[in-house]
Amino acid sequence: MLSTPWLAADGEYVCAGLSHYPTYSATTGTNISPNTFQQFSDKRFTSKDWTKINVPGSHTLHDVKKVLNSGHRVTFASLLAVVPKDSKTGRPGSLVIGGSYNGAPDDTWVMTPEVKEFVEKESYGGHEMIITGYNDNACAEITFGIDSGKQQCGVLTLRNSWGENAGDQGNYYMTYGFFKDMVMEAQEIGRKQ
Repeated sequence: MLSTPWLAADGEYVCAGLSHYPTYSATTGTNISPNTFQQFSDKRFTSKDWTKINVPGSHTLHDVKKVLNSGHRVTFASLLAVVPKDSKTGRPGSLVIGGSYNGAPDDTWVMTPEVKEFVEKESYGGHEMIITGYNDNACAEITFGIDSGKQQCGVLTLRNSWGENAGDQGNYYMTYGFFKDMVMEAQEIGRKQ
């Protein structure tokens, strides 16, 4: 049997190093009822509390920064490159993050020639994340591919449900270049007064 990073020895598929799901007991007793779920939902936010940001556009990044400066957050969807099966660069099936900003390995999505190639080959995934900040002066070091050792400057700070043991204590980063090329949608999220 060939060794593949997304297939465990027992034939089960692997994602993020995990081969068996869920990672906690599948039996939790009973399902939560819609009424109980609704009791724990945040009722302060309404459809008026989110606004679409035009994507793609030459002003998308500017609009995101403006929203963040107002104290709101931005949710967005981005394409993410996956190493194709026939690639000689990287492990086939693995997600390409490709950069380091705050000392944690692979904590920053950077735009590289390989990422562009993988996406053009339709070897990509996508993910929805939250942008919580930005730094125009921050530079990420590229750690993947032919541009390894070079820097890309301008970094967005991202959060998701990864937990504090992932990335940089739960934060990941994305260079402006990656964001501009890979963003699919974006929304301002914040309570309107």
